[in-house]
Formats: sequence, structure tokens, C-alpha cells
Amino acid sequence: MRNVTLGAFAVLSIGLAATTATRAGGQVMPLPHRCSLSTLHGPYGMQWVGTRPAPSNPAQIETFTGVAIRTFDGAGTFTQVSNVKGVISGLEPQNIESVGTYDVNGDCSGTATSQFVPGAPPVTARFVIVDDGAELLQSVMTPASIFNAGVIKKVHKK
Repeated sequence: MRNVTLGAFAVLSIGLAATTATRAGGQVMPLPHRCSLSTLHGPYGMQWVGTRPAPSNPAQIETFTGVAIRTFDGAGTFTQVSNVKGVISGLEPQNIESVGTYDVNGDCSGTATSQFVPGAPPVTARFVIVDDGAELLQSVMTPASIFNAGVIKKVHKK
């Protein structure tokens, strides 16, 4: 019986050591959460605001805003249905569909890329996953002529 108890204690101790780290001073802290492609799965609501070249006259810069549903497949691909309005261009056609790819790093940062407008350069954004995958903070990095940032939140929390 004593060997079984000592064995169970050893397994429990190893399990605790594998999920925690000790700071100077003896304070026990959980190890950092790791993220992967599967952290993002299912529908997320998006809202953003920014500036871009006006579609009707690229020499003019317009402020624009939009909302979308982006659905991640958990394996590196997403689909998106967007609704956008620009101060010069006005309302764009409703429910514009697009697809893209994404990559997630273990530190919960990532990149998303999509061709939202046929013939235009692809849009690349960087994001950070927060709240255990329930939310993303995102900013567009390229093309340089587009400046926008937004929040992406899971539609249905677990």
C-alpha cells in the first residue's frame, strides 16, 4: 500500500511540475498558455476602422469601417462575409465573401492573409489571441496604403 501511495504522490508531483513554474521567492505560477491553429475554430465577429485609397479614386484616402463574420477551420483557413462602408465610396455591396489563410505561433501571435478585392494586393494582418481564443486584436500590416485595426470576438464562447 505504501508503494502505491508513494507512486501516486510521485505522479501527482510530476504532473504539477509540468504545469507550473516557480518564480524567485517561491511563488508558483502556471506555465504560459500555448496556442496553435486549432485555438481558432468556428465563427468570430469582427469590427474595424481605418483608412485606405478610395476605390473610385485611389489618389484620395478615405476612412472606412466594416463588420464581418470570419469562420476559422482550426487548420489554417478561414472564410469571411464582410459589410463595409467608406466615407467617399459609400456602402459596398452587402455580404462580400472571401477566403484566407492564417498561422498561429505558440506565443499566441499570428498572421492572416486574404485577397479581399480581386486584382488588388493581398492584405496581411498580424494578430494576438487573448482570453484563451475568445478574442483577437488585429492590425493590417500590408499593403502599406491600408491602415486599419480591429477586434475579433468569438461568436459563441464555450
